[in-house]
Amino acid sequence: MTKLKRTILTLINKLGSRALFKMYRPQYLEYSSGIVITFHRVLPLSAKGKRYNEFIEIGAENFKRLLVELQKLEVEFLSMKQLQDRLEGKTTSSRSFVHITFDDGYEDNYSIAFPILKELNIPFTLFITTGFIEQTRPFLWWYLLQTIIQDNASINFEKYNLKVEAGTYSEEMEDDFFIRLCDLLMEYGSEDRAYFEEKIFEVITPTMWSSIPAMLTWAQVNEMKDSGLCTLGVHTINHPRTGKLTNEERYAEIAGSKQHILVVTGIVCNCYSYPFGAAADLGDVSGIPFIFEQAGINVAFTTVPAVIDKNINLHFIPRVFFNDSFNTYTLMSRVSGAYQITKKGEDVLYGTS
Repeated sequence: MTKLKRTILTLINKLGSRALFKMYRPQYLEYSSGIVITFHRVLPLSAKGKRYNEFIEIGAENFKRLLVELQKLEVEFLSMKQLQDRLEGKTTSSRSFVHITFDDGYEDNYSIAFPILKELNIPFTLFITTGFIEQTRPFLWWYLLQTIIQDNASINFEKYNLKVEAGTYSEEMEDDFFIRLCDLLMEYGSEDRAYFEEKIFEVITPTMWSSIPAMLTWAQVNEMKDSGLCTLGVHTINHPRTGKLTNEERYAEIAGSKQHILVVTGIVCNCYSYPFGAAADLGDVSGIPFIFEQAGINVAFTTVPAVIDKNINLHFIPRVFFNDSFNTYTLMSRVSGAYQITKKGEDVLYGTS
């Protein structure tokens, strides 16, 4: 634990997080005006046991606790429209803002997160991968690989000379196999999707499918949209890695998803989040402004934990993660921008200062 972290935790115990935040926040105000948080799944219970995807998961009680803690810090919870106005300089405030987002379209966004957000009256954006909605067997390869490893099943990607044999690896080897499989899918999964989908689906048993997350229905999407709290955004059709696509393919993924959302919900989306979303996942971004202009996208969100300041490029807005490991210190450090400042240079965000 660093000296700064120990000092902050000591002050939290003495002053309380709200009082300390009012002291701590001003020194970072010129650098960071707020945060956009990215969530994926909200689970019925906090994380228990080993799950390789736990970094994109948070338990329901911790999700609510996080939001309540943010309310105690007197941040402004902005809708997507309010966020766009703030980032474009149309509105100003001395208070830090927070905007809540969800990626992909997991059913628990509706059954678990939505009731909490309604109770607390907090607006949010749902970035939809339209190819996942209402699918009973979605190609969530990060969860499918987790299930394969946890079930100690066999998988053979002979085309790429990578094979995992059932019953031949120990618990210690599971981590290595999962990382190697994920690296393979990140590198080639977008370009060779049909091959990987076939090879993975043929080893997933009905019992294994039961552990794969359920996806939203369009009826659930429309109910959230009609609440007045939910903004809908585009997250492509098939969740490809952006840097692996041509500009024509990128446009097709965005425009096709946007059109599907329009047909089913009547909403014209103007916001987008990049699948995976790290700087390394974006590839050559020189064609992005033209693609967004043609597709009618005004703002786009990454998963890069950079500072949101007055110089932010609206095509590459940073977001931060929270999961069950969060605490008061990590919360305050992200809302204030202190954490993002320390990350500067580790993951370069395109077009920002």
